[in-house]
Amino acid sequence: MKNIKLILKICFKLLLKGSINVIYFSFRIFPFNQKKIVFFSTRSSGNSENLAPLIEELKKRELDWKVIEMSAQLETNLSQLYKHPKISIKILYLLATSRFFIIDDYCLPIYLIHKRIRADVIQIWHAAGAFKKFGQSIPRETKHSLQEFERQLIPIHSGYSKAIVSSKSAAKYFSEAFNLKEENVLPLGVPKTDCLFNEQLLENSTSKLKHKYSDLKADVKTVVYMPTFREQGNKRVGFKLFFDDISELYAVLEAEKIMLIIQVHPYIKERISIPPAYEKWIKINDGLMTTPELLLASNAFVTDYSSLLFDYSLLGKPMSLYMPDLAQFDKNRGFYGNIMNELPGPILESESQFFKWLTDLKSIQKDYSNDIFVKKWFDHHDGFASKRIVDYLVVEQSK
Repeated sequence: MKNIKLILKICFKLLLKGSINVIYFSFRIFPFNQKKIVFFSTRSSGNSENLAPLIEELKKRELDWKVIEMSAQLETNLSQLYKHPKISIKILYLLATSRFFIIDDYCLPIYLIHKRIRADVIQIWHAAGAFKKFGQSIPRETKHSLQEFERQLIPIHSGYSKAIVSSKSAAKYFSEAFNLKEENVLPLGVPKTDCLFNEQLLENSTSKLKHKYSDLKADVKTVVYMPTFREQGNKRVGFKLFFDDISELYAVLEAEKIMLIIQVHPYIKERISIPPAYEKWIKINDGLMTTPELLLASNAFVTDYSSLLFDYSLLGKPMSLYMPDLAQFDKNRGFYGNIMNELPGPILESESQFFKWLTDLKSIQKDYSNDIFVKKWFDHHDGFASKRIVDYLVVEQSK
């Protein structure tokens, strides 16, 4: 019975893949525009932190290119094709008629086209460095050849022409994750980190934080907590604070005069709230401050498995990695290379360790350094990643 269901699933995928390819190749009869460039983000329905700087840089050049901007939060499974058919068809048309198709995350239609895509598809991954495994680096267990055939029908993160990353150290891991030759993984930088070198944004972010939290006194430190999302199987699960008793956390924050600002991952759709009794020292960012603004304005940073730790390392401020579920996460997902021994902050696996880190924060700030980490994971740490990438696109377009 299981084999029959699997065979039916394979037949459905073959039919779907064939239909997608028919649509794509029918669009190839339309004129190919050597100066059309598409920026498509599936990470948000608004501006992409990683693509918006590129679009701005490109427009500053006043080139005679046709720039198309798209964004949509799409499912990472086949349901996106029938839930968002207009977007899927538009993607196929643009892939058939554009010189460049630039993305920052998962894009299903690309993986369904089994021949060379006409556009140069450039993956500018939304994360710096190489931390938790993703894409084709994640081992997939299959019990027999039929299951493996079904899995290979839609090879995720395939069909890219190039990928752009933060450093040569990251290139070999992205080569594996995207099944690209390492020579096609270019260490030009991550556009979303450019703003972290902007002195005016630093000043504005600090003022904005003080204005938003009027009870933020001069002797109060701000710690931003930005955990990543979790998965069970192929489904994302809701936000969990990972503290057995929030009152203990609150007592430490109050004693140390630390305001903890929680930023929930954008993939977590449900709203969360803090009980009124704890709102003085524990805040939920309601979206009025962007991620870069919070990173710039904070005194310290806490995450778990989020690649934002690479971004924050550029700021030279203390951070810690609160990982109470490390063993399970490592078993299910895994990490690249020796990264767990190189992190720019301590791994905290218990509440008591986290509370001690908060208590010691004042002394940590005095002698904090992460220069070795930054040099390994950023070939350039100058705020000009967008400029380098557009320079590259200009050269490629002229070929």
